[in-house]
Formats: sequence, structure tokens, C-alpha cells
Amino acid sequence: MTSNPLQVAPLLIPVLPGVTLPWSHLGYLLGAVLVCALFHEYGHALAAFRNAVSIQGSGIFLYILWPGAFVDVSQRSLKRRNRWQRLEIICAGVWHNVILALLISTLLFSGVLHWCWSTSGLYSQLPMSQVAVVDVQSASSLSTRLLPGDIITGIQDYELEEGVRSWHQTLSTLSQTAPKQGFCVSQEEASYFPLECCNINASHPFGQSDNTSLGCFAPYAQTQQAGEFCLPIRKAFEQSRCDHSEDCQLTSEVDRHSSEASPPTYRCVTPYQSPDTTVRLIRIQIYRKVLVPVSARGPSGSHPTASQRVIFWGTPTELLSTVRVGALVPNHSWVPVGLAYTLDTFLWYILAFTTAFAIFNSLPLYSLDGYQALETILEKPCPANSPQMESDNPDTVAIMPSPLTVYPWRLVPRVITYWIVALFIASCVLQLVQ
Repeated sequence: MTSNPLQVAPLLIPVLPGVTLPWSHLGYLLGAVLVCALFHEYGHALAAFRNAVSIQGSGIFLYILWPGAFVDVSQRSLKRRNRWQRLEIICAGVWHNVILALLISTLLFSGVLHWCWSTSGLYSQLPMSQVAVVDVQSASSLSTRLLPGDIITGIQDYELEEGVRSWHQTLSTLSQTAPKQGFCVSQEEASYFPLECCNINASHPFGQSDNTSLGCFAPYAQTQQAGEFCLPIRKAFEQSRCDHSEDCQLTSEVDRHSSEASPPTYRCVTPYQSPDTTVRLIRIQIYRKVLVPVSARGPSGSHPTASQRVIFWGTPTELLSTVRVGALVPNHSWVPVGLAYTLDTFLWYILAFTTAFAIFNSLPLYSLDGYQALETILEKPCPANSPQMESDNPDTVAIMPSPLTVYPWRLVPRVITYWIVALFIASCVLQLVQ
């Protein structure tokens, strides 16, 4: 098997739970928003404390669905500080989001997080040619055949030379790549089954046969033969490989010497790929631990592994969206397979949203930090005894105005608009970092 040489440029996909993200990621998304909001507001509070500006109140809230946080800084106390002190307080939230983004980036991109898991003894790092199954969605047809902890070593005729990256690249380009080799099947078996399984179109992507074990096959491209036929999928994939029908002559010779009857003739075939659908027959090579008693194990004391072939009949996109893979495997049966990946996923969301918060709050939009910073920079200096210095404006320095001082229904259009912008920025960040 060889690596897939094709590369696919990532598309910009909005972050929308239930549309572009599974509902199971909603907890990650809301949790990341809350962490980023708290870190942002902590920056405002810390800067206010450093500059002896009184804080009238602080807290967290849930507005419709989205969590948020606020720090209510005394405007009278704030206006008595010089311009640079006020800018320090106003910009502290954005600065803390930038620091959080740098810390998370260090953990994710430097390999420190994987090193921590490995040195803890809880997990082991797989070789680059393998990936581990972390989770399979219950709605997937593979939920009973591909188990968490299984080690995937190849897809179709491709090795996973770059681990998780190769898994995504291979499946992303599988619809455009032709099979590297065919399979030798007997002519008699190829003409035995009815052709209903080859009646493939957009309405019937799996054919119209009642026998789900049959798949549609066609002569391998290099054999220059025509016609489709139905074959048992698993049995066909167990046959020897070929580039031409002549490669199957050796199989015919073996049958000729092993049987007195006339030997069957063989032809080189490959799964039929209909231009009307993206459904494919995908072979997944895996290793699975075989649970045996301690007395029957090898010198290392670990469970032996068995090589298996799992066949998936569906679209590569479905396989990508329903099967999650990673590069770590637990060393103990009591360690959850997905623990490390749950933390990893949560950190990716925090990275995306803390970067989005930093960019978004820097924009000169009303009630955001960028607006207040620009207003502070452009304002004219006021005398110490100016009436403006004695005013007490109830507005707050926060991601959103304090829900204690503003009627909620007046914020609805603004909140919806701001969160659409924030989600768009977060989606950009997710696509860029991955």
C-alpha cells in the first residue's frame, strides 16, 4: 500500500451546532465560550484592581442560550484615572484572551499535551502509520463492527503514513481516486447472481437487491472489459490482487492442478463506482486486541492483536463524520479511550473562541472594548474639576452590558448580531488552525 498523494484545501465552514457540528459538540462550544468570557472579564477586573478602580459588581449569566460574564467598573472612579490607565483596563480583556490563545496553542502544537499523557502512563503514542478509534456514533453502520480502541492501519490500498492527517486526506479524496488493483474472481461466480445490486442511481445508491451481502463489481479499468455483476462483498475482497486478467492465470493453474474437473476461468474486477452517487465500498484494515487469560499471554504480558478487515458501504463523508480517530491509546482497561480526546477537543474550541473574542472585542462596535478604547484615545483631555469627571455613567466595561442595568429585550438584536460575527470568526479560526 502507498500513501495518498492528493491534497485537499480546507473549506470555510460556519460553526453551527446541529448543522455543521454535531449536537454532541454543543457542550464543548458553550463551555469554551464561558471559559473565554470569564478569562476576558478577569482581565478587566485584575487591571481595575491594579489601578485602584472600584468594581461595583461582577458575575456570569445565561442569555437565551449563550453564557456570558460581566464586570461592572465604577465609571466615576475610572474617569479619574489618566488615559493610559483607562486604556490598560479597557484592553485587559482582549490581552488576556490573547495570552490564553498563546497558552493553548503551546499545549496543542508543541506536543506537550501528548507528552504529558504518555509520561503519565495512562496512554501510549501510536506510530505515525496507525490511528486509534476513539468513538463511533451509534447511528453509524460501523457502531457494532468498529470498536473504540481498535487500531486502523490502512484504508483501501493506502497506508496512513501521517496518522490522523492521512486518515482525513485519504477519505477526503477517495471519491476522486481510482482503485490501485483489482480482485481475481471466477467467471462462473461473476455470472451466478442476478444484477439487481447494480441498479445504482441517486435514489438507490446501494442498488436494488434484497441481499445486502452483495455488491456491484466491474472489470478492473486496465482489463478493457465491459459489464457489471453482483458478487458477495466479503468473499471478493478475500481474493488475490491483480492488475490484469492475466494476473489471475496463476489462480487458474492452481485450480487446474488441484481438481480433475475443468478449472474455472478468472477475471480481474473492482467495486463499481457509479457516477450518480458517492457511495463506495471501503476496506478498513484494523488490529484488535484479543482478550485472553494472563497465563496464555506472551512474554510481554499484553493482549495479542488480531488483524481484521472491516467493510464500510457508504460515503467517505459519512465515515469521516461518524468515526473519530486519534493517535493515543490507553494503557489500562479502566482508562476511558476518549478522555484525552475530550480534553483535546475542548482545548481546540477554547483556542478558536478566545481568538475570536480577542478579534471581535477589538472591533469598534458600540459597547465593545474596541469602541471604548477608540473613544478613550480620541477624547480631549478634561480639567480635573470638569463636570464630566464627576459624572457617574452606569455603563460597564464588559463583553456585553450588564444584564442588571439594561432591559434584556433591548439587547436581543445586538446580541444576535454580535454572536453571528463571533461564530463566524471562530469558524475561521477553527479552519485555519486545523
